[in-house]
Amino acid sequence: MTASLLALASLLCASFKDLSFRMFAGEQQKNGSYIAVIGMTWCLACAIASLFTGGSFSAEVWIWGLAIGLSGGFSNILLAKAMGKCGTAVCSTMYRLNLVPAAILMIFLFDEPSNLMTWCGICIAAVAVLFFSELKLDKMNTGLALLCFASLLRAVMGVCMKAGSFYGASTAPCMCIAGAAWFCCGIAWDRQLIPDRRTLAYGLVSGVLTIGVACFLYLALSIGNGAIIIPLSQLSFALTALLAWAILKEGINLRQGAAIACSIGAIVLLGVYG
Repeated sequence: MTASLLALASLLCASFKDLSFRMFAGEQQKNGSYIAVIGMTWCLACAIASLFTGGSFSAEVWIWGLAIGLSGGFSNILLAKAMGKCGTAVCSTMYRLNLVPAAILMIFLFDEPSNLMTWCGICIAAVAVLFFSELKLDKMNTGLALLCFASLLRAVMGVCMKAGSFYGASTAPCMCIAGAAWFCCGIAWDRQLIPDRRTLAYGLVSGVLTIGVACFLYLALSIGNGAIIIPLSQLSFALTALLAWAILKEGINLRQGAAIACSIGAIVLLGVYG
């Protein structure tokens, strides 16, 4: 139960983080600088936490922290760029469907328990992806290509989190290194050291939310079944779509609604009955 509550806390943070990403990306700002500010916020907060918790920066912390940060940093750069082309409902849903490869990798790499419901949920999630892949608009196809790469990298990030907790990397130090890697990803992408005020403001807000997403998920994976925790934490797209409808006045068409319904069904099967 504790692992599930931690996953739900990660879900809540992810929902508001996605909304923040959408509001920032809508005007095609410097995505790299934005990611750099998030990484800086994440790194500094976790560095302070490391001092108070006495966490050590072991070899495992450096290895898995860098792996988590690099995969997550580039994943979110691609997500921010995709959200400038597609609506929030499409982006947040398909991005969260990284649960498909992530759950499969968890089962095979870490010998996580699975049953028929687990595999049925993975198949239904794949059907949801097919709903999105049938869209023909060139602009949407460009966004979907970015989302595919972003989703795969996010799956890698989840697996690296499980590996880090599996091999004993302390939470705060590992997240500190991951945040530093995000910062480096952002700087390398834009090569711009000083963000403007809008980028700084959105980056700080998203940084705080990203800390919640990463730390709650890392803690949940350290004590729970990754094949269950990952899908449960990905339900955030449903809340993000609702927030986008209420705040940004974004609509959801029939095809997108069907894909979202399939995604919710898949996550229920994986997270509740898997």
